[in-house]
Amino acid sequence: MRQGFQWPYTLSPYDTGMLIEDVWPTLFFGVERLEEIRRKVDCLPWAKDVLSQMRAEAEVVVTQPPLLPESKIGWRHDFYSHTSAEHLVYDPESPGQFLDPLDQSWHTSQAQREAWVLLTHERTFRMMRSLGVLYGITGDERFAAWVADGVKRAARFFMRADLREGNRFNALYFHPLYDSQTLMLLANAYSLTRDSGFYSVADQEAVATNIFENGMPSQMRFLDETGAHNMTAYVAASLVLAGTVLGREDWRKRGLYDSQGGVPALLRDGLRTDRNGQVDGFWFEGTMFYHFYTICPMVAAFEGLKADGTPDADLFERFEKMFEAPVLLCDQELRLPCLGDLGSPGARSLSVYRHLYEYAAGQFESDLYERALSEIYGRGVSRNSLSALAYGPDEVRPKRLSRRSTVLKASGVAMFRGKTKEGSFDLMFRSGPHGAGHNHRQFCRGAQCKGEMAWQANY
Repeated sequence: MRQGFQWPYTLSPYDTGMLIEDVWPTLFFGVERLEEIRRKVDCLPWAKDVLSQMRAEAEVVVTQPPLLPESKIGWRHDFYSHTSAEHLVYDPESPGQFLDPLDQSWHTSQAQREAWVLLTHERTFRMMRSLGVLYGITGDERFAAWVADGVKRAARFFMRADLREGNRFNALYFHPLYDSQTLMLLANAYSLTRDSGFYSVADQEAVATNIFENGMPSQMRFLDETGAHNMTAYVAASLVLAGTVLGREDWRKRGLYDSQGGVPALLRDGLRTDRNGQVDGFWFEGTMFYHFYTICPMVAAFEGLKADGTPDADLFERFEKMFEAPVLLCDQELRLPCLGDLGSPGARSLSVYRHLYEYAAGQFESDLYERALSEIYGRGVSRNSLSALAYGPDEVRPKRLSRRSTVLKASGVAMFRGKTKEGSFDLMFRSGPHGAGHNHRQFCRGAQCKGEMAWQANY
Protein backbone atom coordinates (compact mmCIF):
# COMPACT_ATOMS: atom_id res chain seq x y z
CA MET A 1 0.00 0.00 0.00
CA ARG A 2 1.25 3.45 -0.92
CA GLN A 3 0.64 6.39 1.35
CA GLY A 4 0.13 10.02 0.44
CA PHE A 5 -2.17 12.01 -1.76
CA GLN A 6 -2.53 9.52 -4.57
CA TRP A 7 -5.71 8.59 -6.43
CA PRO A 8 -7.62 5.94 -4.52
CA TYR A 9 -9.98 4.00 -6.74
CA THR A 10 -12.11 3.21 -3.73
CA LEU A 11 -12.97 5.60 -0.92
CA SER A 12 -9.83 4.56 0.95
CA PRO A 13 -6.85 6.91 1.25
CA TYR A 14 -4.58 3.89 1.72
CA ASP A 15 -4.40 2.21 -1.68
CA THR A 16 -3.91 3.06 -5.32
CA GLY A 17 -4.04 0.95 -8.40
CA MET A 18 -2.69 0.98 -11.91
CA LEU A 19 -2.99 4.05 -14.09
CA ILE A 20 -5.47 2.23 -16.32
CA GLU A 21 -7.74 1.67 -13.31
CA ASP A 22 -8.17 5.44 -13.31
CA VAL A 23 -9.36 7.59 -10.46
CA TRP A 24 -12.66 7.34 -8.58
CA PRO A 25 -14.75 9.44 -8.94
CA THR A 26 -13.70 9.63 -12.56
CA LEU A 27 -14.30 11.92 -15.49
CA PHE A 28 -16.46 10.26 -18.14
CA PHE A 29 -15.39 10.52 -21.77
CA GLY A 30 -15.23 8.29 -24.81
CA VAL A 31 -14.46 8.45 -28.50
CA GLU A 32 -15.14 12.19 -28.65
CA ARG A 33 -11.80 12.89 -26.90
CA LEU A 34 -9.75 10.46 -28.97
CA GLU A 35 -8.55 13.04 -31.50
CA GLU A 36 -7.23 15.26 -28.70
CA ILE A 37 -5.50 12.33 -27.00
CA ARG A 38 -3.91 11.27 -30.28
CA ARG A 39 -2.65 14.80 -30.89
CA LYS A 40 -0.97 14.93 -27.49
CA VAL A 41 0.61 11.50 -27.86
CA ASP A 42 1.99 12.44 -31.27
CA CYS A 43 3.78 15.57 -30.11
CA LEU A 44 4.24 15.69 -26.31
CA PRO A 45 6.86 13.58 -24.51
CA TRP A 46 4.89 13.38 -21.25
CA ALA A 47 1.85 12.09 -23.15
CA LYS A 48 3.97 9.44 -24.85
CA ASP A 49 5.15 8.35 -21.41
CA VAL A 50 1.57 8.08 -20.15
CA LEU A 51 0.64 5.94 -23.15
CA SER A 52 3.67 3.72 -22.58
CA GLN A 53 2.73 3.15 -18.94
CA MET A 54 -0.88 2.38 -19.86
CA ARG A 55 0.21 -0.07 -22.53
CA ALA A 56 2.55 -1.93 -20.19
CA GLU A 57 -0.23 -2.28 -17.61
CA ALA A 58 -2.71 -3.40 -20.26
CA GLU A 59 -0.36 -6.17 -21.39
CA VAL A 60 -0.80 -7.74 -17.96
CA VAL A 61 -4.55 -7.12 -17.76
CA VAL A 62 -5.43 -8.79 -21.08
CA THR A 63 -3.98 -12.11 -19.93
CA GLN A 64 -7.16 -12.62 -17.86
CA PRO A 65 -10.80 -12.03 -18.83
CA PRO A 66 -12.61 -8.95 -17.47
CA LEU A 67 -13.48 -9.52 -13.81
CA LEU A 68 -17.26 -9.08 -13.50
CA PRO A 69 -18.57 -11.36 -10.73
CA GLU A 70 -22.23 -12.25 -11.30
CA SER A 71 -23.70 -11.72 -7.88
CA LYS A 72 -25.72 -9.20 -5.88
CA ILE A 73 -24.41 -5.62 -5.93
CA GLY A 74 -24.26 -3.79 -2.60
CA TRP A 75 -23.90 -0.34 -1.10
CA ARG A 76 -20.46 1.24 -1.51
CA HIS A 77 -20.41 2.50 2.07
CA ASP A 78 -20.67 -1.04 3.47
CA PHE A 79 -17.02 -1.53 2.55
CA TYR A 80 -15.79 -0.53 6.00
CA SER A 81 -14.39 -2.22 9.09
CA HIS A 82 -16.89 -3.22 11.75
CA THR A 83 -14.23 -2.79 14.43
CA SER A 84 -12.57 0.52 13.58
CA ALA A 85 -14.99 2.05 11.00
CA GLU A 86 -11.99 2.47 8.64
CA HIS A 87 -12.43 1.87 4.92
CA LEU A 88 -11.26 -1.63 4.07
CA VAL A 89 -8.37 -2.33 1.73
CA TYR A 90 -9.69 -3.34 -1.67
CA ASP A 91 -8.14 -6.44 -3.24
CA PRO A 92 -9.56 -7.69 -6.57
CA GLU A 93 -8.32 -11.19 -5.77
CA SER A 94 -9.99 -11.37 -2.36
CA PRO A 95 -13.78 -11.51 -2.77
CA GLY A 96 -14.51 -12.80 0.72
CA GLN A 97 -11.88 -11.49 3.13
CA PHE A 98 -11.19 -7.79 3.59
CA LEU A 99 -8.37 -6.20 5.57
CA ASP A 100 -8.76 -3.31 8.02
CA PRO A 101 -5.56 -1.26 7.53
CA LEU A 102 -5.73 0.20 11.05
CA ASP A 103 -5.97 -2.86 13.30
CA GLN A 104 -5.08 -5.55 10.70
CA SER A 105 -8.33 -7.42 11.38
CA TRP A 106 -10.11 -9.37 8.64
CA HIS A 107 -13.79 -9.03 7.75
CA THR A 108 -16.13 -11.36 5.90
CA SER A 109 -19.74 -10.09 6.04
CA GLN A 110 -22.17 -10.48 3.14
CA ALA A 111 -22.75 -6.71 2.99
CA GLN A 112 -19.00 -6.13 2.64
CA ARG A 113 -18.81 -8.73 -0.13
CA GLU A 114 -21.68 -7.09 -2.02
CA ALA A 115 -19.87 -3.74 -1.77
CA TRP A 116 -16.70 -5.45 -3.06
CA VAL A 117 -18.68 -6.68 -6.08
CA LEU A 118 -19.70 -3.09 -6.86
CA LEU A 119 -16.12 -1.83 -6.57
CA THR A 120 -14.92 -4.69 -8.77
CA HIS A 121 -17.41 -3.98 -11.55
CA GLU A 122 -16.63 -0.27 -11.51
CA ARG A 123 -12.89 -0.93 -11.56
CA THR A 124 -13.26 -3.31 -14.52
CA PHE A 125 -15.40 -0.84 -16.45
CA ARG A 126 -12.84 1.91 -15.90
CA MET A 127 -10.12 -0.39 -17.22
CA MET A 128 -12.31 -1.21 -20.21
CA ARG A 129 -12.54 2.49 -21.01
CA SER A 130 -8.74 2.80 -20.68
CA LEU A 131 -8.12 -0.14 -22.99
CA GLY A 132 -10.63 1.37 -25.40
CA VAL A 133 -8.47 4.50 -25.47
CA LEU A 134 -5.39 2.36 -26.08
CA TYR A 135 -7.13 0.62 -28.95
CA GLY A 136 -8.07 3.97 -30.47
CA ILE A 137 -4.46 5.19 -30.28
CA THR A 138 -2.51 2.03 -31.08
CA GLY A 139 -4.94 -0.01 -33.17
CA ASP A 140 -3.98 -3.09 -31.13
CA GLU A 141 -6.96 -5.38 -31.56
CA ARG A 142 -6.21 -7.36 -28.40
CA PHE A 143 -7.31 -4.34 -26.41
CA ALA A 144 -10.55 -4.00 -28.36
CA ALA A 145 -11.23 -7.73 -27.98
CA TRP A 146 -10.83 -7.49 -24.19
CA VAL A 147 -13.16 -4.49 -24.01
CA ALA A 148 -15.75 -6.14 -26.25
CA ASP A 149 -15.63 -9.25 -24.07
CA GLY A 150 -16.40 -7.08 -21.04
CA VAL A 151 -19.21 -5.20 -22.78
CA LYS A 152 -20.84 -8.48 -23.85
CA ARG A 153 -20.51 -9.90 -20.33
CA ALA A 154 -22.18 -6.73 -19.04
CA ALA A 155 -25.01 -7.16 -21.56
CA ARG A 156 -25.71 -10.60 -20.10
CA PHE A 157 -25.41 -9.36 -16.53
CA PHE A 158 -27.96 -6.60 -17.17
CA MET A 159 -30.54 -9.30 -17.89
CA ARG A 160 -30.35 -10.61 -14.30
CA ALA A 161 -33.78 -9.48 -13.09
CA ASP A 162 -33.27 -11.41 -9.83
CA LEU A 163 -30.41 -9.07 -8.88
CA ARG A 164 -32.68 -6.02 -9.18
CA GLU A 165 -35.11 -7.19 -6.51
CA GLY A 166 -35.31 -4.85 -3.52
CA ASN A 167 -33.23 -2.13 -5.17
CA ARG A 168 -34.52 1.41 -5.54
CA PHE A 169 -36.49 1.85 -8.76
CA ASN A 170 -35.45 -1.68 -9.75
CA ALA A 171 -31.84 -0.59 -10.36
CA LEU A 172 -29.31 -3.34 -11.04
CA TYR A 173 -26.36 -1.79 -9.23
CA PHE A 174 -28.13 -1.28 -5.89
CA HIS A 175 -29.28 2.28 -6.68
CA PRO A 176 -29.84 4.45 -9.77
CA LEU A 177 -26.71 6.40 -8.76
CA TYR A 178 -24.49 3.36 -9.24
CA ASP A 179 -26.38 2.36 -12.38
CA SER A 180 -25.63 5.79 -13.85
CA GLN A 181 -21.87 5.44 -13.34
CA THR A 182 -21.91 1.97 -14.86
CA LEU A 183 -23.96 3.12 -17.84
CA MET A 184 -21.58 6.02 -18.51
CA LEU A 185 -18.46 3.86 -18.37
CA LEU A 186 -20.05 1.25 -20.63
CA ALA A 187 -21.10 3.96 -23.08
CA ASN A 188 -17.51 5.27 -23.05
CA ALA A 189 -15.96 1.82 -23.58
CA TYR A 190 -18.45 0.83 -26.26
CA SER A 191 -18.03 4.10 -28.18
CA LEU A 192 -14.28 3.52 -28.35
CA THR A 193 -14.51 -0.07 -29.66
CA ARG A 194 -17.82 -0.61 -31.46
CA ASP A 195 -16.18 -0.15 -34.88
CA SER A 196 -13.49 -2.72 -34.08
CA GLY A 197 -15.24 -5.72 -35.64
CA PHE A 198 -15.55 -7.58 -32.34
CA TYR A 199 -19.30 -6.98 -32.09
CA SER A 200 -21.71 -8.88 -34.29
CA VAL A 201 -25.03 -7.33 -35.25
CA ALA A 202 -26.62 -9.44 -32.52
CA ASP A 203 -24.03 -8.18 -30.01
CA GLN A 204 -24.77 -4.56 -30.92
CA GLU A 205 -28.49 -5.16 -30.49
CA ALA A 206 -27.87 -6.79 -27.10
CA VAL A 207 -25.78 -3.82 -25.98
CA ALA A 208 -28.49 -1.36 -27.00
CA THR A 209 -31.38 -3.38 -25.57
CA ASN A 210 -30.01 -5.29 -22.59
CA ILE A 211 -27.77 -2.58 -21.16
CA PHE A 212 -29.23 0.76 -22.16
CA GLU A 213 -32.92 0.08 -22.78
CA ASN A 214 -33.01 -1.97 -19.57
CA GLY A 215 -30.92 0.55 -17.68
CA MET A 216 -32.79 3.74 -18.53
CA PRO A 217 -36.14 3.22 -16.75
CA SER A 218 -34.58 3.52 -13.28
CA GLN A 219 -32.70 6.60 -14.44
CA MET A 220 -35.88 8.22 -15.72
CA ARG A 221 -37.79 7.44 -12.53
CA PHE A 222 -35.04 8.92 -10.40
CA LEU A 223 -34.99 12.08 -12.50
CA ASP A 224 -38.76 12.34 -12.20
CA GLU A 225 -38.60 12.41 -8.41
CA THR A 226 -35.36 14.22 -7.56
CA GLY A 227 -34.20 17.80 -8.00
CA ALA A 228 -30.68 19.20 -7.62
CA HIS A 229 -28.47 16.63 -5.89
CA ASN A 230 -25.13 14.93 -6.49
CA MET A 231 -27.02 11.79 -7.59
CA THR A 232 -29.12 13.76 -10.08
CA ALA A 233 -25.95 15.07 -11.72
CA TYR A 234 -24.85 11.48 -12.39
CA VAL A 235 -28.23 10.41 -13.70
CA ALA A 236 -28.49 13.43 -16.01
CA ALA A 237 -24.99 12.77 -17.36
CA SER A 238 -25.77 9.10 -17.97
CA LEU A 239 -28.75 10.10 -20.11
CA VAL A 240 -26.57 12.53 -22.06
CA LEU A 241 -23.76 10.05 -22.73
CA ALA A 242 -25.95 7.02 -23.43
CA GLY A 243 -28.20 9.11 -25.65
CA THR A 244 -25.21 10.42 -27.59
CA VAL A 245 -23.63 6.99 -28.13
CA LEU A 246 -26.88 5.17 -28.92
CA GLY A 247 -28.35 7.96 -31.04
CA ARG A 248 -31.24 8.43 -28.63
CA GLU A 249 -31.90 12.14 -28.81
CA ASP A 250 -34.80 11.80 -26.38
CA TRP A 251 -32.44 10.54 -23.64
CA ARG A 252 -29.84 13.13 -24.48
CA LYS A 253 -32.24 16.07 -24.40
CA ARG A 254 -33.82 14.85 -21.17
CA GLY A 255 -30.43 14.73 -19.45
CA LEU A 256 -29.43 18.15 -20.74
CA TYR A 257 -32.65 20.12 -20.37
CA ASP A 258 -34.93 18.42 -17.84
CA SER A 259 -36.68 21.14 -15.86
CA GLN A 260 -35.40 19.93 -12.49
CA GLY A 261 -32.44 17.67 -13.32
CA GLY A 262 -30.94 19.06 -16.53
CA VAL A 263 -27.71 21.01 -16.65
CA PRO A 264 -29.21 24.52 -16.31
CA ALA A 265 -31.44 23.36 -13.45
CA LEU A 266 -28.52 21.75 -11.60
CA LEU A 267 -26.36 24.84 -11.95
CA ARG A 268 -29.26 27.07 -10.95
CA ASP A 269 -30.58 25.07 -7.97
CA GLY A 270 -27.36 23.39 -6.85
CA LEU A 271 -25.39 26.62 -6.38
CA ARG A 272 -26.64 29.25 -3.94
CA THR A 273 -26.57 32.98 -4.59
CA ASP A 274 -25.94 35.67 -1.99
CA ARG A 275 -28.17 38.68 -1.36
CA ASN A 276 -26.58 40.46 -4.32
CA GLY A 277 -27.30 37.56 -6.65
CA GLN A 278 -23.65 36.44 -6.80
CA VAL A 279 -22.67 32.75 -6.97
CA ASP A 280 -19.65 31.47 -5.02
CA GLY A 281 -19.57 28.03 -6.67
CA PHE A 282 -19.74 25.73 -3.63
CA TRP A 283 -22.27 22.91 -4.13
CA PHE A 284 -25.30 23.39 -1.90
CA GLU A 285 -24.95 20.04 -0.09
CA GLY A 286 -22.25 21.68 2.03
CA THR A 287 -19.59 18.97 1.90
CA MET A 288 -16.18 19.11 0.26
CA PHE A 289 -16.22 15.52 -0.95
CA TYR A 290 -19.66 15.71 -2.54
CA HIS A 291 -18.73 19.01 -4.14
CA PHE A 292 -15.98 17.25 -6.11
CA TYR A 293 -18.13 14.14 -6.56
CA THR A 294 -20.76 16.29 -8.28
CA ILE A 295 -18.31 18.09 -10.57
CA CYS A 296 -17.20 14.80 -12.18
CA PRO A 297 -20.50 14.00 -13.97
CA MET A 298 -21.16 17.71 -14.49
CA VAL A 299 -18.11 17.79 -16.78
CA ALA A 300 -19.68 15.17 -19.05
CA ALA A 301 -23.08 16.88 -18.95
CA PHE A 302 -21.61 20.34 -19.58
CA GLU A 303 -19.58 19.03 -22.51
CA GLY A 304 -22.87 17.75 -23.92
CA LEU A 305 -24.35 21.21 -23.48
CA LYS A 306 -21.37 22.73 -25.31
CA ALA A 307 -21.99 20.36 -28.21
CA ASP A 308 -25.36 22.07 -28.67
CA GLY A 309 -23.73 25.50 -28.84
CA THR A 310 -22.01 27.97 -26.53
CA PRO A 311 -23.70 27.95 -23.08
CA ASP A 312 -24.87 31.37 -21.92
CA ALA A 313 -22.50 33.42 -19.77
CA ASP A 314 -24.36 32.77 -16.52
CA LEU A 315 -24.24 28.98 -16.90
CA PHE A 316 -20.58 29.08 -17.88
CA GLU A 317 -19.71 31.24 -14.87
CA ARG A 318 -21.60 28.98 -12.48
CA PHE A 319 -19.87 25.89 -13.86
CA GLU A 320 -16.40 27.43 -13.68
CA LYS A 321 -16.93 28.66 -10.13
CA MET A 322 -17.43 25.07 -9.00
CA PHE A 323 -13.73 24.57 -9.76
CA GLU A 324 -12.73 27.89 -8.27
CA ALA A 325 -14.26 27.49 -4.80
CA PRO A 326 -11.96 24.70 -3.51
CA VAL A 327 -8.86 26.51 -4.78
CA LEU A 328 -9.89 29.57 -2.78
CA LEU A 329 -10.36 27.45 0.36
CA CYS A 330 -7.21 25.28 0.31
CA ASP A 331 -4.26 26.12 2.55
CA GLN A 332 -0.59 26.60 1.57
CA GLU A 333 -0.09 22.82 1.53
CA LEU A 334 -3.14 22.42 -0.71
CA ARG A 335 -5.09 20.79 2.13
CA LEU A 336 -8.83 21.35 2.07
CA PRO A 337 -11.09 22.03 5.05
CA CYS A 338 -13.05 19.03 6.26
CA LEU A 339 -16.62 19.98 5.47
CA GLY A 340 -19.37 17.39 5.82
CA ASP A 341 -19.37 13.68 5.02
CA LEU A 342 -16.23 11.87 3.87
CA GLY A 343 -14.10 14.68 5.18
CA SER A 344 -11.16 12.62 6.45
CA PRO A 345 -8.19 14.99 6.84
CA GLY A 346 -5.85 12.37 5.41
CA ALA A 347 -7.68 12.31 2.09
CA ARG A 348 -8.76 15.89 1.54
CA SER A 349 -6.19 17.57 -0.64
CA LEU A 350 -6.52 19.45 -3.89
CA SER A 351 -3.91 16.99 -5.18
CA VAL A 352 -6.44 14.14 -4.96
CA TYR A 353 -8.63 15.97 -7.48
CA ARG A 354 -5.96 16.99 -9.94
CA HIS A 355 -7.91 15.27 -12.73
CA LEU A 356 -10.54 17.99 -12.33
CA TYR A 357 -7.93 20.71 -12.48
CA GLU A 358 -6.46 19.15 -15.60
CA TYR A 359 -9.87 19.74 -17.12
CA ALA A 360 -10.14 23.27 -15.75
CA ALA A 361 -6.62 24.28 -16.81
CA GLY A 362 -7.18 22.92 -20.30
CA GLN A 363 -10.71 24.21 -20.85
CA PHE A 364 -10.98 27.57 -19.02
CA GLU A 365 -9.16 30.80 -19.85
CA SER A 366 -8.27 31.73 -16.26
CA ASP A 367 -4.72 30.81 -15.28
CA LEU A 368 -5.89 30.05 -11.71
CA TYR A 369 -6.15 26.37 -12.58
CA GLU A 370 -2.76 26.14 -14.25
CA ARG A 371 -1.38 27.68 -11.06
CA ALA A 372 -3.18 25.04 -9.01
CA LEU A 373 -1.81 22.26 -11.24
CA SER A 374 1.67 23.72 -11.07
CA GLU A 375 1.62 23.61 -7.28
CA ILE A 376 0.26 20.07 -7.28
CA TYR A 377 2.93 18.77 -9.63
CA GLY A 378 5.57 20.84 -7.86
CA ARG A 379 5.08 18.60 -4.84
CA GLY A 380 6.41 15.54 -6.62
CA VAL A 381 3.14 14.19 -7.99
CA SER A 382 3.52 12.64 -11.44
CA ARG A 383 1.55 13.98 -14.37
CA ASN A 384 0.23 10.71 -15.72
CA SER A 385 -3.50 10.49 -16.11
CA LEU A 386 -6.23 9.89 -18.67
CA SER A 387 -7.73 13.26 -17.75
CA ALA A 388 -4.49 15.02 -18.65
CA LEU A 389 -4.57 13.30 -22.03
CA ALA A 390 -8.24 13.98 -22.67
CA TYR A 391 -8.63 17.52 -21.34
CA GLY A 392 -5.45 18.99 -19.87
CA PRO A 393 -3.14 21.70 -21.24
CA ASP A 394 -0.15 20.69 -23.32
CA GLU A 395 2.26 21.94 -20.66
CA VAL A 396 2.01 23.10 -17.06
CA ARG A 397 4.41 25.98 -16.50
CA PRO A 398 5.88 26.70 -13.05
CA LYS A 399 3.57 29.16 -11.31
CA ARG A 400 2.46 29.93 -7.78
CA LEU A 401 -0.97 30.31 -6.27
CA SER A 402 -1.54 33.56 -4.44
CA ARG A 403 -3.59 33.14 -1.27
CA ARG A 404 -5.67 35.67 0.55
CA SER A 405 -8.63 35.66 2.88
CA THR A 406 -11.77 34.37 1.19
CA VAL A 407 -15.47 34.65 1.95
CA LEU A 408 -17.97 32.45 0.11
CA LYS A 409 -20.99 34.55 1.04
CA ALA A 410 -23.69 32.39 -0.50
CA SER A 411 -22.40 29.26 1.24
CA GLY A 412 -21.48 30.90 4.53
CA VAL A 413 -17.83 29.81 4.50
CA ALA A 414 -14.99 32.22 5.33
CA MET A 415 -11.27 31.44 5.36
CA PHE A 416 -9.09 34.06 7.05
CA ARG A 417 -5.34 33.86 6.51
CA GLY A 418 -2.51 35.46 8.38
CA LYS A 419 1.00 35.04 9.77
CA THR A 420 2.58 34.96 13.21
CA LYS A 421 6.16 34.43 14.27
CA GLU A 422 5.37 30.70 14.38
CA GLY A 423 4.27 30.77 10.75
CA SER A 424 1.16 31.21 8.62
CA PHE A 425 -2.31 30.12 9.70
CA ASP A 426 -5.78 29.59 8.25
CA LEU A 427 -8.88 30.21 10.35
CA MET A 428 -12.25 29.09 9.01
CA PHE A 429 -15.72 30.23 10.03
CA ARG A 430 -18.99 28.68 8.94
CA SER A 431 -22.45 30.18 9.00
CA GLY A 432 -25.47 30.40 6.78
CA PRO A 433 -28.03 27.75 5.81
CA HIS A 434 -27.61 24.03 6.42
CA GLY A 435 -26.54 22.29 3.24
CA ALA A 436 -28.31 18.94 2.96
CA GLY A 437 -28.10 15.41 4.36
CA HIS A 438 -24.31 15.24 3.96
CA ASN A 439 -23.62 18.47 5.85
CA HIS A 440 -22.80 18.43 9.58
CA ARG A 441 -21.11 20.37 12.26
CA GLN A 442 -17.41 19.60 12.25
CA PHE A 443 -15.52 18.54 15.36
CA CYS A 444 -11.97 17.27 15.44
CA ARG A 445 -10.78 15.41 18.51
CA GLY A 446 -7.79 13.46 19.72
CA ALA A 447 -4.88 12.52 17.50
CA GLN A 448 -6.69 13.85 14.44
CA CYS A 449 -6.25 17.39 15.76
CA LYS A 450 -2.53 17.15 16.38
CA GLY A 451 0.37 18.19 14.22
CA GLU A 452 -0.09 19.35 10.69
CA MET A 453 -3.88 18.97 10.65
CA ALA A 454 -4.47 21.10 13.76
CA TRP A 455 -5.55 24.05 11.60
CA GLN A 456 -8.72 22.11 10.76
CA ALA A 457 -9.84 21.57 14.35
CA ASN A 458 -13.16 22.53 15.86
CA TYR A 459 -14.99 24.37 13.13
